[in-house]
Amino acid sequence: MEQSPTRRRINGAFPIGGACLVALLIGSQLHSYRVPLGLITPCMLSVLSSALWLLIRAEEAWSSTRHRCSAQGCTFEVRVQNPAPRTTATGRKSPRPTPLTTPSEQRIPIQAQDPNASL
Repeated sequence: MEQSPTRRRINGAFPIGGACLVALLIGSQLHSYRVPLGLITPCMLSVLSSALWLLIRAEEAWSSTRHRCSAQGCTFEVRVQNPAPRTTATGRKSPRPTPLTTPSEQRIPIQAQDPNASL
């Protein structure tokens, strides 16, 4: 299911807001111990970047679909960010697949070009 642009913006704002909140909480705790502003600022920026990275990775893991190999002893798996709407979470096709291309469109003849031909 493809997300609307508004929903993507809202989902993108949550990790940024959460990371800012964590950085502000750390900064306020350090300020209560009378730590100089020159030390609080880099600490808050590093906490902000680390928290933002973590929350973005968590959101990516939550919104992706994982397909695993079903063969015995196979450990291969692939994680897909935006699966096609005709596949389900198990990787099987839905009962009513919609053709994306016709068979004639799938076979594109490749013609060899003469390297000595002039343009």
